[in-house]
Amino acid sequence: MKSLLKLLLPLSLVSGLMAEVETFYADAKVGASQGSTVLEAGKGYRIVISGTWSKWADQNVCGGTPEDTVRFPSEDTENGKAYMDPAFIFAYPVKSSFCSDVEHDLPVPSSLLYWNGTDWVAFNPSLNEYRNDHTYEYIVEGIGEALQLRFPDNLLEDNYGQLKIEIFESPSIGVSYYTHNKVKLDFLGVLQASEDGEEWTDLSPQPESPIVISAEEKESNTGSLYRVRRP
Repeated sequence: MKSLLKLLLPLSLVSGLMAEVETFYADAKVGASQGSTVLEAGKGYRIVISGTWSKWADQNVCGGTPEDTVRFPSEDTENGKAYMDPAFIFAYPVKSSFCSDVEHDLPVPSSLLYWNGTDWVAFNPSLNEYRNDHTYEYIVEGIGEALQLRFPDNLLEDNYGQLKIEIFESPSIGVSYYTHNKVKLDFLGVLQASEDGEEWTDLSPQPESPIVISAEEKESNTGSLYRVRRP
């Protein structure tokens, strides 16, 4: 399986084959944000969210290693060190509830909230693992409304930092076919690989969807199987 992963990870990613729907920024100072484009009900979309933020005013550090500043600063407010990203807390200051005699294993999951048409629910990445580049992929099905996200904090006055939200059309789950002597794998969810069809491993980091495997790479990777796991 390790050799299979090494073959797959360096492959060229064909993001140009995916249509971008829109890009907008969510400000932690505001709390809830939404896009301007209605996501078609039942249609798959790939969301890429990047950046860092803080739900605490800038102060001395208690645990972890914050970054010197947030990636996308909030406007018209004082910004400071970055303690959080779209999916995890990786550091915390002295006045946070985390700062106590109990040591916390960092990073700690802290997901955004997603409006599913009925309620606000946890919005976890397709592959829910901490990333140093603070960039995560999410897969959603449109509900006939614009994407709405909310920061997991009710006290907004001391928040700062923005997250960049990119929305792309995502192909249907589990489709694979030949195009111009290449194998194109379209997927909606988490792409997995197997050599025997029994033991399956998530590809990490997740490739962009669709992914193109050249004829040469396919020939050297004979017998490899792929499937999609819904997040």
